[in-house]
Amino acid sequence: QCNVINANFDGSLNEIHHMVLASGKANNENYTFREMLKEDDASDFIKAMVKETQDHESREHWEIVKRSSIPPGVKTIQAIWSFKRKRFPDGSLNKHKARLCAHGGMQQWGVNYWETYAPVVNWISVRFLLILSKIVGLESRAIDFVLAFPQAELDVPVYMELPIGMEVKGDAEERRTKVLRLKKSLYGLKQASANWHDMLKRGLELRGFQESIADPCVFIFKDQDNPTKHRSLKDETFKPNSLEGKKTQDSEGNSAYVINGTTIPPIKASFDSIRDFKESTSAIIVLVYVDDCIILSRDQQSIQKFTDSLQHGPEKFVFTDEGSIDKYLGVNIEQLSDESGFKMTQPHLIQRILEAANIDLSTTNSRPTPAVNPLLTRDEKGPERKHDWKYRTLTGMLGYLQLTSRPDCSMATHQCARFNSNPKLSHERAVKRICKYLAGTMNEGIIFCPDPSKGLECHVDADFAGGWSSGDHINPEAVLSRTGFVISYAGCPVFWCSKLQSEITLSTTESEYVALSMAMREVLPFMNLMTEISDFLPVKSDKPKFYCTVWEDNRSCIKVAESPKFTPRTKHIALKYHHFRQYVPDGTLVIKPIDTLEQTADILTKPLDSTKFKYLRMKLCGW
Repeated sequence: QCNVINANFDGSLNEIHHMVLASGKANNENYTFREMLKEDDASDFIKAMVKETQDHESREHWEIVKRSSIPPGVKTIQAIWSFKRKRFPDGSLNKHKARLCAHGGMQQWGVNYWETYAPVVNWISVRFLLILSKIVGLESRAIDFVLAFPQAELDVPVYMELPIGMEVKGDAEERRTKVLRLKKSLYGLKQASANWHDMLKRGLELRGFQESIADPCVFIFKDQDNPTKHRSLKDETFKPNSLEGKKTQDSEGNSAYVINGTTIPPIKASFDSIRDFKESTSAIIVLVYVDDCIILSRDQQSIQKFTDSLQHGPEKFVFTDEGSIDKYLGVNIEQLSDESGFKMTQPHLIQRILEAANIDLSTTNSRPTPAVNPLLTRDEKGPERKHDWKYRTLTGMLGYLQLTSRPDCSMATHQCARFNSNPKLSHERAVKRICKYLAGTMNEGIIFCPDPSKGLECHVDADFAGGWSSGDHINPEAVLSRTGFVISYAGCPVFWCSKLQSEITLSTTESEYVALSMAMREVLPFMNLMTEISDFLPVKSDKPKFYCTVWEDNRSCIKVAESPKFTPRTKHIALKYHHFRQYVPDGTLVIKPIDTLEQTADILTKPLDSTKFKYLRMKLCGW
């Protein structure tokens, strides 16, 4: 059962992480070692193997030891080669990539790994800060850490078999007696991502950054009243997370550390770049997505000093400077010609989706909308699928697309993904309709034109028991209502959601109220992020606190939200949905009515006719 936690009571999926099913083996250009050898460009992959091995050895990520030196009871793990053709967002070839990984599946919890969790930045934070940087005029830069995970120290000793293709002195018999003792967190280890994030977090905190309370992958450096700005670094030392860190002296008598048998060079000079950064740098915001970072500041000089401190600091971070942000995590970020904003698109991902669904653009007519009535049902007695393309792969890629740049497809994608376990012909046709809609809008996405006069807004809507009209009156999911909401800042969408409610509601008022409560779970933490950013950036606000205008098209729902009383018709609503009501009396949340025809979130709750769909798409996406 995939993602059982997010299953409805009837067994259908309510929500699934967008990357779970995104990889399709047939067309995603990932290869094992044996598969790589059958490719026409195998020689290019072999060159990438040599480079990968040389990079690891030059950075001393491991040492070759005798098998007999392994402590009793400790098992070795296998080495795995992974190959991929990396491409730019436009589909052109970037490079041939060979990645040497450790077989993390052979590790044992409590023996050679403990903590594995590492967060990634939320897209709501990325969009909000990009919008804010456009309003304020911030400078931006993207950096990509090279071999990020192996830059972090291992917290426990791990031994790995020699990888295929690696040469060692001696004959084949001698090779069997050697293994690799890992010094760094190789890709594939269960704790690799956690070790890397901890190292990067410590490095940023050493430079005076503070982790955001609302998003653990947003780090903020404040140029005023920074408690670490004037702190002396004379006696500070950087101690990597290792079991074998011992203080010693180098050949010149300077302080140093021995880590896994390697002497760390003198650290005094490495702190000069950090001191220079702290003393003469304006405010900086860093967004972290594993090894990809976005840096925002008022001037390029501050960004340059920060990157210098990363490169020359005690950690000696290795990264490439990607320059200005024109693409991020597969999303094209294009500045508008009149410089009034920017546009996010993913034409290459759409092209991959069409190829995976066997859509021929020369013989396919586009569709005006991604979904039509009636809503999809289980269709257990319906005809089987006709095509053999991977249904789960398509819904996975569509899930990432709707999450990042195509909210107009959110509702259609979500209802298709609910039936991943047993798709029928009706579900297959629904996916193909989405693909045909995308074929006609391949180069479109979201147009962000920030309006500084507008603040934080949230449009909320619900489709009460929408599946009942489909004619399926047996299955309980037919009466589940669908929540849809859009959170906007400066008139630009920063977050959206289309999701079935997990409980059956008994009226339109209750379904709208549950939708309102679900939206506030995203709005309230986001307001905390705005509060943190406002300390040094002019975020739109007329009062000391941040306020959110919530647009709701059901007046009974507004009445329930504003009233502290429990009436006979509302007392059965679970207490978990009332969490936001304390913010209504003090004005933190201002709930206002809106005409149903102007309700932007309506596009996220049900299929619409082409006229209304295009009108709301213009309001949401800008085209």
